Amino acid sequence: MTETATWRDERSGGSDATIPAGPDDEFDRFASIACRVADAPVALVMLHDPDGPILPGASGVAEPYATRRRMSLVDTFSTDFVRTSRSVVHEDVLADPHAAGSALVSELGALAYAGVPLTDADGTVAGVLCVIDTHARDFTARQLADLTDLAAICSSSVAARSVERRVRSTQHRATRISRLNRLLLMFSEALGETSTVEEIAATVTTLAHSALGVIASALVLERDGEFVAIDDADLPADRPGDYTGIARASDHPGPHCVIDRKARFFATKARMLDEYATLEGTTSALVEAESYLPVVLDGQARGWIWLGWELPREPIAESRELKVALARYAGQALDRAQLLRERHEVAQTLQEAMLTRLPKTDAMTLAARYVPASAHEQVGGDWYDAISAHGVVTLIIGDVVGHNIEAAAQMGHLRSILRGFVADRHEDPAMLLTRLDRANLLLDAATMATAVVLQVEPSAEPGVPARITWSSAGHPSPVVVDADGNAREVTGTSDLLLGVSAEAPRRNHTEFIGPGTSILMFTDGLVERRWSSFNDMVSELCTVASRHARKDLPTMLDLIVSEMGDAREKDDVAVLAARLHPPT
Repeated sequence: MTETATWRDERSGGSDATIPAGPDDEFDRFASIACRVADAPVALVMLHDPDGPILPGASGVAEPYATRRRMSLVDTFSTDFVRTSRSVVHEDVLADPHAAGSALVSELGALAYAGVPLTDADGTVAGVLCVIDTHARDFTARQLADLTDLAAICSSSVAARSVERRVRSTQHRATRISRLNRLLLMFSEALGETSTVEEIAATVTTLAHSALGVIASALVLERDGEFVAIDDADLPADRPGDYTGIARASDHPGPHCVIDRKARFFATKARMLDEYATLEGTTSALVEAESYLPVVLDGQARGWIWLGWELPREPIAESRELKVALARYAGQALDRAQLLRERHEVAQTLQEAMLTRLPKTDAMTLAARYVPASAHEQVGGDWYDAISAHGVVTLIIGDVVGHNIEAAAQMGHLRSILRGFVADRHEDPAMLLTRLDRANLLLDAATMATAVVLQVEPSAEPGVPARITWSSAGHPSPVVVDADGNAREVTGTSDLLLGVSAEAPRRNHTEFIGPGTSILMFTDGLVERRWSSFNDMVSELCTVASRHARKDLPTMLDLIVSEMGDAREKDDVAVLAARLHPPT
């Protein structure tokens, strides 16, 4: 995972802090000019705010308004502007009962008043530019005209602030959406790489810490009638037992979110205890805010993800969406892990059924090893076989393209056909492979595979070497290791792999080997490496085999597979070996 940004539950204030309830130099200048224009001791730029009128511009006001810049009461004059969108002039405030109730009268001692509405970018009344006098007086037409012109300029400033606020709000939301999308992608990719329940639980913990800022978390699933944490390592250190082993019938947010499939978000511990009083004394002192997110598997809620934070946390809608998405992706990963497990069990049963029990012969010792690829479903298309019939021992090894249950099924198809051909009558290896490929294509299987068939004809006379005959369909050549530990590939070249052309020519290759010689047949998983050439790895195999040539055959195979085993992360490994006995 490369994304490490942590989501924060940020909120912007009611006015987005664009025009705060405090002194603003630009609006203070408008107020100062208004005082001079109207020859009045006090002037205000008053703007509407959900929490009450604010005074970003003021001239001639005493404390606390000079600093606080917020009216404690709603001004009736300003509400008149919102209702009528017209200027308001009161040369004697006390003569108007409606105006006499204004906060400007009670809080600032206004007895004369003239105000012009201020509008925002939409033309909506946003407030008022007004002048106040502490005694009744007349306002001249020129003063009112200049105040109106000044209000128009001030409105332009208010509109600019409004546009600025919108731009900032849009940018802020775009940034949050971009961050949200990056985190959602990170969740999807990280959980998409998992294949077991334990891997999923570990990934959930990593994501919860790196992306959501938790101090504790757990993936909790139902097992044997209760809900248990898959990995308790990230539970609160002071009370780990209170977050696992929870009965379905418990009065607890976890089972409840499973029952109704609704997430629970508790900004504080007090809020959770208000709803679940029975949990008093059973919650961690380290955790203040908690979330319970239902995890759905195969269409049903089977558990939850629990998240804990050290400080109060009031989640906004986007944050809730992010947390719920984590649970959703975890559920999808669990569905996939269950499917992989079931496929593995079926395929493993099939593979085990196809792996041959090696025959016992007086002429040689046989041994085999099969090691599945750890990066796949642990089954694949590799197979080996050994059949003693018609006076020869036929050794077979092959590899169907693919590493899954389909490859295992195709392998079983080819194995069964070839096994029947070998048992039916004696034919040389090239003919056996030719007949196998014809049947493969005629039956519309067209399975792509490589294979080697090697026949051993032991000699009954002392000192006479055994004859081996082999043919390869695109498969690595066998290796022979004599009794003195000299290891080499057998001579001869490979022909076309199976599944391409029924008319492809196939050749036999023959040589002789002495008593004590070991024959090694293997699939490419034993020798393929991304960082080394195939020939170099075959040379390394010869070196390893030579080093262990005097070990008994099963031990020799174990050591070869162990020392050559780095490729098993990517491919299956099958090895079939035979060692000739001296004639008796």
